[in-house]
Order: sequence, then C-alpha cells, then structure tokens
Amino acid sequence: MHLNSIQSKIGGTLIVILLLTLGISFIYLTLQSRHLLEDQQRQALDAAHEAALNQARTLYEGLEVGAGGSLERGEMEVFNELLSGLGAVPGVLEVGLTNPAGQIHFSSKAVQVDKNTPTSALMAPAHCCLTV
Repeated sequence: MHLNSIQSKIGGTLIVILLLTLGISFIYLTLQSRHLLEDQQRQALDAAHEAALNQARTLYEGLEVGAGGSLERGEMEVFNELLSGLGAVPGVLEVGLTNPAGQIHFSSKAVQVDKNTPTSALMAPAHCCLTV
C-alpha cells in the first residue's frame, strides 16, 4: 500500500480527526467534572459552616436556659458543672460568664477565671460568652 494513495490520506485524516475529537471530548469532560467537584466542595463547606453555627446556637441556648435557673437561685456549683459540661463538647473552645467590663468570673477553663476577654467576644447583652 502506498502512503500517497487516496486511501492512506483519507485514513490518516480520519485518524487525526478522531484523535482531535476524543482529545477535545476528554478535555471538556475533565473541565466539567472539575467544575462539578468544586461546586460540591463549596456546598459541603457551606453545610459544615452552617452546622457549626447551629451547634454554637444550640450550645448557647442550652447555656442560657441552664444558666438562667442556676444563676437566679444562686446555685454556682450547678452553674460551674454546666460550664464544664458545655466546655467538654468537641469543637467548643471555652464557655464563660463575664461582668460588663469583660472580666471572666466563671469559665469552662479554670485558667481563664479573673482574666479579661475582648469586648468583641461578648455575644449577648447578659455578657455570656460562648467561643466556638
């Protein structure tokens, strides 16, 4: 068979066209898959962030409910146990109660008691601080 024959030229051209088509298809599918994976990653990160916020809200509400009763009755041992329990939850850095000046009076971390906390960390008018 001659390399200059019509069959060889047409066959070679068809092979080049087929390889180009497969290459373009492969690149397109790869880019499309990458875009879909990036979207899924973004959605997963958003869901994880929302779950962390929901956990923080739930912990804060639990602290608010539990602390309200024990503080009203002056049961500081119960309040300290509540802080210790909430501080042991995975992902919680510290749970504490400050005065209006930001001095920590009760904390899930004993080393933090009597220290000052930044005003930006205070999350509620009652100066109950939950750091997650």
